[in-house]
Amino acid sequence: MTHRALISSLGGLAIAAFTLPAPASPHRPGPCSGRLQSLGYSRVELDTTSAHASVYEARRAGDEVKLMVQNGSCIVEKVWLDD
Repeated sequence: MTHRALISSLGGLAIAAFTLPAPASPHRPGPCSGRLQSLGYSRVELDTTSAHASVYEARRAGDEVKLMVQNGSCIVEKVWLDD
């Protein structure tokens, strides 16, 4: 591999690293936390986020659950027990 090709490859990797969605930092509220609390969830924390949806951890009725939520609209798409 030539020096120029190596620099080009490394540049492409750097651009990809900055454009990929980053996991959310644990134990922090997210943009939909208030909406989820109004639906009866408590201790709502953002777990991960991507371009279209985010995963939150929360408690409801004594159970620890995970919720997949649409970004922007805060509509809950899926709920499952957190193992």
